[in-house]
Amino acid sequence: MKAMKILVVVVALVAITGMVTDAWAQCSGPRIFRSSGKGGLNVKADTTGAESGGNEIGRLWDTQNAAFSNNGLADGSQCTPDNWWRTDGTLWYIDGALTSGACAQTGCPTRDMTVVIEDYDTNGPPGVGGKAFYMGWAVTETPAGLRWYDYGLVDGVTAATTLPFLQFPSANVLDSDRSPGTVDVTMRFADQAGNVHSWLNGAVAPTTAVVKEWHLMKATGTADPGRQRSLWTKIDTIAHQDGGLDKFYSVDCPDVGTDEWLAIGIGFDGGSAPAVDSALVGEAVALECDPTLAQPDEVKPNLKPVPGNTELQPKQRQSGRR
Repeated sequence: MKAMKILVVVVALVAITGMVTDAWAQCSGPRIFRSSGKGGLNVKADTTGAESGGNEIGRLWDTQNAAFSNNGLADGSQCTPDNWWRTDGTLWYIDGALTSGACAQTGCPTRDMTVVIEDYDTNGPPGVGGKAFYMGWAVTETPAGLRWYDYGLVDGVTAATTLPFLQFPSANVLDSDRSPGTVDVTMRFADQAGNVHSWLNGAVAPTTAVVKEWHLMKATGTADPGRQRSLWTKIDTIAHQDGGLDKFYSVDCPDVGTDEWLAIGIGFDGGSAPAVDSALVGEAVALECDPTLAQPDEVKPNLKPVPGNTELQPKQRQSGRR
């Protein structure tokens, strides 16, 4: 009987140890990820224009495979930004630790880690008629240092640096033409290099190491639904290109009593996993569906077609609401 009790205790201890090991899968201990503080340069963000009021949406994942190691990835339910997005009272910076407290992971990044922070403008959520901001960071691990993931290395900086916290791309309609049931528009998709900060394998990486694609989003109604992506429907995915690009669309606009709204979201690179959708979208534009509204005088738009985009054709520019 005594031997049986000892065996039961041993089995129980093994089971408990196994659970702890699984909970800390592949992480041997806390891994500090930091852009400012001990262990390296101080790189912070100037969030002027953003709310910075506790409604930030922050996520992090394995750069090579977003599905493998993440903080809840799609919903950000684990390792929320209040555990690592910090302020000195003026500027904001990254300072957290994987496998520690609220940032316990289901797995650890294999080499590189991407961090994205998103926020509303100063009016806060839901952001109707407003703007949204984001920035993406990606670095290769430096396990020999105090900072396992040193975001003070981004952009190859060699001194304390303040980075801009820039807006999502706005839905920029270069020109449009309205007919019954349809609005033709040429959209500008702006280069996102300014929103991305990286240091992968000892060098600044291409923008696409963090921003893989633009997402054209649409909503129908009498008012802008706000900046939350969940209120919009994706109607196109466009691979990010350096310098940005222009693209032509014919948007169904069947109800003269409502408007069609366009906004741009982001698809962040998930490595071998699918792109990680942004939680927010940028400033929207309304396409008025009533074909009886007066058309402005025709103007010649200053367009520069993207090579290979045979769909891009100059149309009539409309002022104000499109």
